Amino acid sequence: MTKYIIIAALLLLSFGIGRYSTPQVTKVDNKTVQLETVKTIDNTHIVTETKKIEQHKKDGSFTIETIINSELAKDTDTTKKDTIKNEVITTTTNSKTNGLSIDVLCGTDVSHPLSLVYGAHITNQLIGPIKIGAYGLLNGQVGVSLGLQF
Repeated sequence: MTKYIIIAALLLLSFGIGRYSTPQVTKVDNKTVQLETVKTIDNTHIVTETKKIEQHKKDGSFTIETIINSELAKDTDTTKKDTIKNEVITTTTNSKTNGLSIDVLCGTDVSHPLSLVYGAHITNQLIGPIKIGAYGLLNGQVGVSLGLQF
């Protein structure tokens, strides 16, 4: 019989330790970043316009006039490129619970149900799910406790 009690206690202890050794809170953030790249190319060139004007007169003579206009022309070519980048950020946080617990006790003797006994119980988390504590009653009884938190 004691063999089964030891196996059950070890099973409960291993379950409790496993529960406290795994992370409690996992937070996942998705971050989307949009990048815009602008590329500008300036092309500068000279535009030349040539006009020839010929005038014929009645007397048979003529004049040729040449007009040359040169301008500096500038063309701008702009290229935009949009890039969308997704980032996934995972943050894992181990939640730590406050291990100290203070309890108020009230008890009675089953043979005298009207006689109540009051007391206090203080426990603190020792390792993982294992708690250790002490209690005291107003009738003078004191003791220690060992517990497992689930």
